[in-house]
Amino acid sequence: QQALVDADCISGTLELRCVQTGDRFRPFGFVSGSKLVSDYLTDRKVSLFDKQKQLVAIDSATQRIVWLVGREIDNRYRITQSTKNILRITCRQRKVGVSSAKPDRGMDDCVKTAANIQEFSR
Repeated sequence: QQALVDADCISGTLELRCVQTGDRFRPFGFVSGSKLVSDYLTDRKVSLFDKQKQLVAIDSATQRIVWLVGREIDNRYRITQSTKNILRITCRQRKVGVSSAKPDRGMDDCVKTAANIQEFSR
């Protein structure tokens, strides 16, 4: 899973976290306005289980979603004709050991999923 974004649009560092209630982003192609991530995922018929495990890469300085991991970049970070630096974000997910004493439940799965983000500027 990877995304290409305009590196100069990112003010801080990239952080990876699970989607949270009320998260909004501007899907690719939206010129103005935003959409709830939950509505975006519902429109694409994503199961509740997968919604709860959805990861987002955010700009630490603005707290804006840069990328719905594996699905869509935010339109504000798209590559345009004026883009000078491209950032390739790669996310590889792997399951981490889970204690058998605690059953898996919704958002807990997200915490148990580790991801590596590799950044490359050109």
